[in-house]
Amino acid sequence: MSHQEAEQQKRIAEKACIEPKGMMTRVDKSSIINPENIIR
Repeated sequence: MSHQEAEQQKRIAEKACIEPKGMMTRVDKSSIINPENIIR
């Protein structure tokens, strides 16, 4: 497995971990959708 593949799988796994959780995701999702919220 190449390094890129490993990175991709890690990202997919992180997304999978983030999705099902209700409370903590709200922050993650809004920051993913709206990065400016973090910067401001």
